[in-house]
Amino acid sequence: TEIRGASMPDVNEAFSLPNGQHFRNRIAKAAMTEGLAFRDGLPNAAHETLYRRWADGGCGLLITGNVQVDRGHLERPGNVIVDGPLSDEGKAAWARWAAAATAGDTQAWVQISHAGRQTQKNVNPHPRAPSAVPLALPGGQFGMPHPLTGIEIQDLIARFANAAVVSREAGFTGVQIHAAHGYLISQFLSPLANLRRDEWGGSLENRARFLKELIEDTKDAVGDTCAEPCRISVDEMVGDEGIHAAEAQDIIGHLAELPDLWDLTLSGWEYD
Repeated sequence: TEIRGASMPDVNEAFSLPNGQHFRNRIAKAAMTEGLAFRDGLPNAAHETLYRRWADGGCGLLITGNVQVDRGHLERPGNVIVDGPLSDEGKAAWARWAAAATAGDTQAWVQISHAGRQTQKNVNPHPRAPSAVPLALPGGQFGMPHPLTGIEIQDLIARFANAAVVSREAGFTGVQIHAAHGYLISQFLSPLANLRRDEWGGSLENRARFLKELIEDTKDAVGDTCAEPCRISVDEMVGDEGIHAAEAQDIIGHLAELPDLWDLTLSGWEYD
């Protein structure tokens, strides 16, 4: 296949990332929220059935739906949650999920996330976010957020790293940092949602600090053999005041400065 004169590989062609991770083809199932977890936030038989069916379908890569690092900030009820050490029962449930998702030499990555101000009122009426800027959507589904303290921000960075460790130990082959679609990391990046005047806000460098430190700590926790792509939104679709393509390119430039990270994960980055 050729697009504008460029030769494109066949989707059935196998390939490998620089870290040695092998993909049987170039077909990936993007992250789609499942909403299948019970109140305990653990993956269950429904997750196993769904992901084994997807793996049997022949994809080279499966990316899970939102796995939340804080049960008080769900994208919706039914999210899988990992916000601390797992019990033996929890570890077994995660291992069964990973085994189903990686069946037949399928690569499987866990999308880890925090909803921030996009947490519905029925989950948390006053969620944590970079700044006290409510979500400007009709219907009153989202409450006024409380600004995160510096200590809370550091705790969240540690939670993302912990979720990555849980994913790797369960048998998943990578994690996808969800910094898109208006969730917490995207809120830090956005000049409309992040009005902070400390080291976490203001300049683009400061607004990207949360994501950069989160990626660094997560990579330190799981090592190079675990793929660690990041999903970002290129345009907030709100005019020049929000994130747009040019600023998104600058954000990617800041991330490219991270040592040993860009070369490892370039093939895994997804741009919305």
